[in-house]
Amino acid sequence: MSEQPWRHFALILSFTDEYRHLRVLMYDHSGGAVSPRFDIYTQPDIFSHIIAAITFGSLECVGYDPTVSFSRTVAAPRSKDICVYRPIKNASARRTTTDNAVAASTSDSLSFPEDPDGVSSDALESSISDNSDESSNDSTHDSMQGNPSGSPTHDSMDEGYFPAPPPPVHPTATHSAPLVSLASQVPQAEMTESIYSVTPLPSQFPYSTQSPEPCGKIRVGQTIYTIKRILFASWGLVGRGTVCYLVTLDDEDYIIKDHWVVGKNDRVVLNEIKMLELMDGVPGVPKLVDYWIVEWSDGTPDVTKKYRKKERRSTQGTSRTHVHLVLKPCGHPLHMFRTLKEFVRALRDIVKIQQTAVEEHQILHQDCSLNNAMILDDISGSEGFLIDWEFAVRIAADHKYPLGGTGTVPFMSRGLLNQVSVIQQEAELESQEKKVTRGRKSVEKPKTLKSSSDSKALPVSYVLQTFSDDLESLLFVFTWVCIKFCGPNGMVRKECSPNSLLNRWTNLDLASCATFKITFFANPTDGKHLIDEFHPYFNPLIPLAIEWRRVLVDNMIHPVTFDTILGVLNSHLDKLPDDEELVSTVNMLMNDAVILTCRVKGKQIASESFSVAATTPKRQKSHHGDTESDSSASGSDA
Repeated sequence: MSEQPWRHFALILSFTDEYRHLRVLMYDHSGGAVSPRFDIYTQPDIFSHIIAAITFGSLECVGYDPTVSFSRTVAAPRSKDICVYRPIKNASARRTTTDNAVAASTSDSLSFPEDPDGVSSDALESSISDNSDESSNDSTHDSMQGNPSGSPTHDSMDEGYFPAPPPPVHPTATHSAPLVSLASQVPQAEMTESIYSVTPLPSQFPYSTQSPEPCGKIRVGQTIYTIKRILFASWGLVGRGTVCYLVTLDDEDYIIKDHWVVGKNDRVVLNEIKMLELMDGVPGVPKLVDYWIVEWSDGTPDVTKKYRKKERRSTQGTSRTHVHLVLKPCGHPLHMFRTLKEFVRALRDIVKIQQTAVEEHQILHQDCSLNNAMILDDISGSEGFLIDWEFAVRIAADHKYPLGGTGTVPFMSRGLLNQVSVIQQEAELESQEKKVTRGRKSVEKPKTLKSSSDSKALPVSYVLQTFSDDLESLLFVFTWVCIKFCGPNGMVRKECSPNSLLNRWTNLDLASCATFKITFFANPTDGKHLIDEFHPYFNPLIPLAIEWRRVLVDNMIHPVTFDTILGVLNSHLDKLPDDEELVSTVNMLMNDAVILTCRVKGKQIASESFSVAATTPKRQKSHHGDTESDSSASGSDA
């Protein structure tokens, strides 16, 4: 999945009992579902239907996102590619012998025969089909939360590609049947403008600036943008699944944020859109150009709840909606700073952005982390840039907000970590009590077949959060960069101590993580530990780190103010040289000059020694023993 971040969901076939039994697992951004067990020998029709559906089904059927595509050759962007996109499975195409075989195995409405053992297969159908809302038997599928992982893989496509029209499109040496089906469904007349999905080759995957441009297309509403490269892709399938694309249209660059928002109603799904509209015009905040709640080919919104026939109590509140945002301008990550002064100035600007949001618009960002801190290049210079306003909220009178948008663990404040860890411990305790209760019931009642989880979803928890928590988070962002990196332009440090502060702050045991951070501010030894872990390149920023840490010591009791943090940053910003690159170049030249001088002096000394040796008579060994005689004397004797 790390190689295909644009997927809607992933299907996994699990064979057990010496390949006799089969289950289909479906993971999406909300969690997972498991089909009933099928015996492939006694239920061959079901087995063949599953294989046929996965092999010859449409791209939507097997989890691909038809609004995003990659290919070897992409047409240059035109002005407003409107109404060019047609859903692949509804596209007309020339029919060949292969197409007829594909059509015989593919349909818009996939249905599975009833299980001879009396077990409904609705759960399996919900993982592969996109139609009907029939209820399923509670014992047919289990709902679970998970984050499947594995080594990155690619389809074998060493020579597979789609040549340009007019000849019929046929993938060459392609080992993926869905691609054969796809080739027959691409509109022939508008091949160069149509969106079609191809799994990129490893060398094609657009993660770096070295990738070929352009490399794909993405649809937002009725507009098609040309993808230059992927700027960011989150790891794992379950979750927001955020992918940020650098795209172009009419020779102008944009950022498209492709992500999955928790919730189904417009108030939740459109929260980031609303916040960006309220913050429109604020320097350092992205400008919203367009947005689209992604739709399937039948026009219905792309919601993970649609992938399941029945929602269980254990999955309530986990449904996510697929959203595309078009934003501008395009910045670069904070750790890609070019000078120390630019780095500190960007942090200062981000504090100003938060101050404007809180004091003028009554909006709290809530998620200040390394991935959300950016630097924007402008004509007048560079400035800090704060993105990802998905979890931003209107400030409440009691400063209490639902748990969920409280930040990223390594950068969360002590106060937030402490509150969330308590909620985590209470949830674990409740889970243990339920296990004990179920164990007692199992002793009293006869053993029954295991069925899917039907546990009640945990009630919504609330945490107390203010802007002072975001200001503390910014210190952790600053410290993270100074320890993790070793220079400008994202130079990553090769070695990092296993006992590093960063490892302690990343601990998923939130109680331990909170304790580490509390100790970090309270224990003077940890202050020295911080200084020792700074990479030498960041030594000029050690005084800033010491003072910033000092003003936040009592932040849990006496919240720090914007003016205090701005005062600290500005005072140290003024002490940094304006021309760090020039200073470093001069220092480098001076060091080179010293080395060169030493080498010249060394050569002079060596030359003088050689000339002295050349004028000194040589001494030779005597032929009559070990005694040596002067060469001139030997010559005179001769």
